[in-house]
Amino acid sequence: MTEGKGNDHSLIDIRDAGIVTQTWSESRHEDELLASMIGGKLSQLPPPTVVPTCIFRIPRLLRRNAEEESFVPGLVSIGPIHHGEDNLKALEEVKLLYLQGLLDRKPTPATSLHNFVKETRSMEQDCRNSYDEKFPHFSSENFVEMMVVDGCFVIELFRKFLGEVLKPKGDPVFSESWMLTAISTDLLLLENQLPWRVFNSLFHLTSDSEAGKLPLTELTLKYFKGCTLGWSDLHAINAALPQHLLDFLCNCLHESSAESETQNYGAMKMWRYSLEEILSETLRLMT
Repeated sequence: MTEGKGNDHSLIDIRDAGIVTQTWSESRHEDELLASMIGGKLSQLPPPTVVPTCIFRIPRLLRRNAEEESFVPGLVSIGPIHHGEDNLKALEEVKLLYLQGLLDRKPTPATSLHNFVKETRSMEQDCRNSYDEKFPHFSSENFVEMMVVDGCFVIELFRKFLGEVLKPKGDPVFSESWMLTAISTDLLLLENQLPWRVFNSLFHLTSDSEAGKLPLTELTLKYFKGCTLGWSDLHAINAALPQHLLDFLCNCLHESSAESETQNYGAMKMWRYSLEEILSETLRLMT
């Protein structure tokens, strides 16, 4: 060991049979430089968002032993992840027809495109933060338009199915028996979701005060109970604001299965665990 001067201790580093002497102060200086470099990278991280990421593509690991149709929509895109894909473009005109019918009906004074755009734009950043991907190719106008058109389409679909809104003759969704089932299946896909806050805002802008009209949670639940799932004992829960439609249904499944583990056992178990496994495993892989 080489003897240091004064209080300066020495470190010996043996490299390739050679001896390199490094003082304690030099080593400490290098540590401080490295710590400063790491700190610089941390300072460049974006600030944490108050809106959690809750809508994302299913990881490749979970796709390996499953059909692609289990994860991607086959008829209608809801939200930005599959928006514009060639096989989903046919329903874009139907969405606009539903929006036009809603505006023509004008159930409330607040029902207007201006209000739809204004309210949706006010939450645009929160909506973007809900997605794992940030979609830089979507301008603000494109993103807000998609939220409005897709959100109004889903709400009007629910209302028509439950008879709150008259279905015009030749309605393309209800004219073909297979189409409603296909759309409903697409609405249950994690990659095909809108933030619940969008539905909630558009619903209140288009919901009149007529007695007997259902709140959004009951409207959603009754639609899926009657159209796809057939669960007679599911009921809406009084909980925190859901993140999206699928999250809302999962919460209802948890609540209902806790109350009765034997009722609707076959269908409920199948859907409950398939949805839970996708959500829990995906979240695990992202952490």
